[in-house]
Amino acid sequence: MGGTSSNLPQLSTTEVTSKLQDPKYLFIDVRGASELAGGKLEAKRFLNIPHTQIAAEFKRSEEEFKSAYMMDKPSKDAHIIIYCQRGRRGGMAQDAMAELGYENVYNWENGYSSL
Repeated sequence: MGGTSSNLPQLSTTEVTSKLQDPKYLFIDVRGASELAGGKLEAKRFLNIPHTQIAAEFKRSEEEFKSAYMMDKPSKDAHIIIYCQRGRRGGMAQDAMAELGYENVYNWENGYSSL
């Protein structure tokens, strides 16, 4: 069973797919490389950071983040959609980002498997 027990905002598959080409949203796939090789969202703005590395990566300085990911580090009020295969790891990554002060982080409640 997928999903998350987080009280933070969750998005449905329809909501997620409607935002794929909106540059306002950064999509972060928190699955591992082998899962990513099986397919990913074709989003306008996309990063892959495994859920176990989210906190460390978002603690990087602006300069280190830009060097690692070739994009500016998102601001604390950036709109970020996190996803994994079924929603659980996405929820954990969402919780970690909220603890770092990110205010607009959404989790795809049923993940990539719901496509």
